[in-house]
Amino acid sequence: MSPRMRPVFQPDATIAYPTVGDHDMPFVVALLVPFVVLVLTALAVECLWFKHGCQRRTITLINLLLTFMAAVAVVGFMTELFKRLAGRLRPDFLSRCQNADNMDAIDANTGLPGLQLQTGCTNMDIKALEDGRMSFPSGHSSCSMAVGLYAALYMLWSLHWREGGALHRALLCPASSIMRRIGKDVASLVVLLVLLFQIAWPWGVALSRFIDNRHNASDIVGGLLLAVSFVPVFVARLASSVNYQGESGEWMTQEQAEQEQREQEQQLLEQEEQPRMQQQVHPPVMSHPLAVQASASPKHAVLHHAVIAMQKAATEKSEVQLTINSAPSQDSDAVSAAASSHQAASDLPGQAQPAVTSATDNV
Repeated sequence: MSPRMRPVFQPDATIAYPTVGDHDMPFVVALLVPFVVLVLTALAVECLWFKHGCQRRTITLINLLLTFMAAVAVVGFMTELFKRLAGRLRPDFLSRCQNADNMDAIDANTGLPGLQLQTGCTNMDIKALEDGRMSFPSGHSSCSMAVGLYAALYMLWSLHWREGGALHRALLCPASSIMRRIGKDVASLVVLLVLLFQIAWPWGVALSRFIDNRHNASDIVGGLLLAVSFVPVFVARLASSVNYQGESGEWMTQEQAEQEQREQEQQLLEQEEQPRMQQQVHPPVMSHPLAVQASASPKHAVLHHAVIAMQKAATEKSEVQLTINSAPSQDSDAVSAAASSHQAASDLPGQAQPAVTSATDNV
């Protein structure tokens, strides 16, 4: 699409500026510098601060890059379209037409108060003449502002609104030591300087285009406003996409599974450590004091068994007496026989008493 052909009127000082020559600010440099700063900023924010899973971090960076490319592409396309539709002459247009300063000869050849395109121009470089008709809006200004504004808005969103402004609170919260406070102040200063650079760089590029006689002031302002009109829409889309994916992304299931696995491993470790700690704090204690003595030597074991036998015989004797008292009178003979048999059995512990006494003496 060729640019619109606007007539050149005499005299017109706005297009009579000399051509400076080589561009002081190449288009690649105007875009590459803020783009590199944007990439470094995104890596620092996503990898060093928001330490999400690898999958989530990768998808966020890809989303950031694709949205950036879409924003710059739309701004660049609209800039080129408006350039060709407007067809405004650059301030150095007459210098592009070599020997075109003789306006009388030009008027004689055309019969018009001006010249159309290359008519009357000795310079037959059609590309240079067509470029001289694409002054509004400034492409360097619009594209550099698109990159810088995208990076600045991304930093502001990550700093103040992403995850409730966690990064901003972390930089402003009290520090535990003087060195930590100094580190936070330095980090805040670096963030501020990066923001100022991303905003100041497009204005520097725009100023260089004005100094080189490539654009008028209105061309530069038009390019800046064009970028400001489109870029916030893409940054808002990026923010909503990242927030939505952070809440219901496919990687959330994987992160939750990894978190649950870590919690289960921690619980198993705690269960294994708990018995060991109990054994260290509460050593095992025997229930009966004689059991401790029995475990110490064979004599103690003999004494322990003798005491148990005496307790068992006393229990059986009490049970027999309860049975005699509750039995009827007609069964007195049977009860007497049972009592005599139990009395004979109870004499056995009496025979063992000397052994217990001797064992006690030995102890």
